[in-house]
Amino acid sequence: TVFLFALTVHMGSNFLTQIFTSIEGNYLQGLSFLYGPLFYLFVYKATVKERIPSKVLILHLMPFIVATLVTMFVNRQIQWLIFPTLFTVGIYLYMSFKKLLHYHFVIANTQANDDRKLHWLYVLIFFLTVALILEVARYSLFNNSRLNDVMLAFTVLSLIAFISSFIYFALKNSALLLGISREESNLIPAAPLTKEDIVKNYTSGEVSTLLSYMKDKKPYLNPDLTISMLAEEQPFSPRDLSALINTEFSINFCEFINRYRIREACELLEKDGKSVNLLSLSMDVGFN
Repeated sequence: TVFLFALTVHMGSNFLTQIFTSIEGNYLQGLSFLYGPLFYLFVYKATVKERIPSKVLILHLMPFIVATLVTMFVNRQIQWLIFPTLFTVGIYLYMSFKKLLHYHFVIANTQANDDRKLHWLYVLIFFLTVALILEVARYSLFNNSRLNDVMLAFTVLSLIAFISSFIYFALKNSALLLGISREESNLIPAAPLTKEDIVKNYTSGEVSTLLSYMKDKKPYLNPDLTISMLAEEQPFSPRDLSALINTEFSINFCEFINRYRIREACELLEKDGKSVNLLSLSMDVGFN
């Protein structure tokens, strides 16, 4: 978070420098190589519990180190350096998007409640992507100076929106930046089971046992229910139970549990009618 905050400060100062003066320090070109790596490292830290290895951290910072040394040695602006900068930003945005997709896939298939989802990170990726597209267009498609100024203005607005969104959402959702452990990721099968695999590995009686357990014991009333907790009461491992739910019912674990909660809420509404408080009802049936 500290690294990304420093990055956003640099982004603002970099563009303000371009607006208010024609002089730009050579070091700013090297610092631009921090955009992609630091944002990716922030997304990584927000979605993965384990610490980032020092070797991996240094590897991601190598483009910045090399570019800084080159610009200091040449001691002048290198105009073409903007294109590898934009290319690295694009690569890291794609890596961040893939990391976020995997995080949400694991959460949906291991947690009964989706309050750990980080959809606001997609907003940050969107604003950075818009700024990236505008910069690519500004440097490669438009030669008109007035049009360049317009493109630069929209780029600055996109970055201001990114910085504002980052500060707002990061402060608001800081308690949710827990990440997923390697053990949680391993609960999800590398490839989904087919119907043939289900029939081969589990009998219809075992599937019926799962459904009977859901109906009789109502484990979905526990707001902290996870797939590991449910698997302890079943003849399945968490990994196989996740695959079974995905294949047999064509939904993820979160949707599977929430269907029972919604059904339970409907039954309580029919029983108690208008006297039921909806907020209390949602918590009574297991929603967080």
